[in-house]
Amino acid sequence: MPAKISTVKLSSGAADASGDAVATSNVVKGRILSVLLDYSASSHSNTDVAITAKVGTFAQPVLTITNANTDAIFYPREAAAGLTGVDLVYDGDNKTITIEIPVDGIMTITVADNNEGETVVAYITMEVF
Repeated sequence: MPAKISTVKLSSGAADASGDAVATSNVVKGRILSVLLDYSASSHSNTDVAITAKVGTFAQPVLTITNANTDAIFYPREAAAGLTGVDLVYDGDNKTITIEIPVDGIMTITVADNNEGETVVAYITMEVF
């Protein structure tokens, strides 16, 4: 069966007087392929953005970008773990094997240190199930 690709738009909304904003998505289920961060034109150069995926009470980090205000695309990955919980590595070069981040829950974007009224929008491209 071919994969279905979808984009989740997650907008922080306007930052408050302290430069902070938080927003959540509906429940999503799939694997994250990429994240495009789109900063509004007057976002502060020290803007911090954190995206997490929450399942139950656990918030899994997806992407954290600090001190930035330039639109960019990212391909977040996590380490693949073996049966014992130890990160898997390639034989010979000891480099960690990474996989796309699975999500089955609510995604949150948290923005800090932005200019009041400014926003950050994350376009999260996913292979959905």
